Amino acid sequence: MLCSASRRPSGPGTPASPHGPARKTSTPARSVSRSSIAATTGYPDFPLRQIAAVIALCRGIIIRRDIPPWRVVGHSDVAPARKKDPGEKFPWHALADSGVGQWVRPTPIVPGEVMKIGSEGDAVHALQQSLARYGYGIKASGTFDNTTAEVVTAFQRHFRPERVDGVADPSTLTTLQALLESLPAPANAESDKSS
Repeated sequence: MLCSASRRPSGPGTPASPHGPARKTSTPARSVSRSSIAATTGYPDFPLRQIAAVIALCRGIIIRRDIPPWRVVGHSDVAPARKKDPGEKFPWHALADSGVGQWVRPTPIVPGEVMKIGSEGDAVHALQQSLARYGYGIKASGTFDNTTAEVVTAFQRHFRPERVDGVADPSTLTTLQALLESLPAPANAESDKSS
């Protein structure tokens, strides 16, 4: 979706970005979107020229609009129930290395306790609070429901793309914790207020 950098993109049923007005912040978020074909497995890597163009475009918007770089997110982060793009193959690490978005190295996938649809308790509540602290639009209920699975899937698609299954495994949890710890101090203070 293309629109003027001075406006927020919107469409039928487009929710407020979890990193923008839904959080009642004064700084708009920007999301990266690509056609839905890019959100399916088996598609080719993004061409380097395309990524270079996206980086240049995003850097220009970040500078002109005074947007903190960590607030640049993907379409699937903004609308996890409806969107899958830009997909698992999007090179978020390359964008973050260029000052666009936030990235942490995903922790390795290892066996261990998991939370999935139907799980309940304090650990689920803490997971939901952590996802909300980053900016995902999720309420902490203590029940791992479909909404939680969709948000976990979006998180994995962006930050732990090796396995995208909506199951909160040890790798997902430690990657999320590392992400929260990596945010700049003003971002942490802002997200603490919203939790």
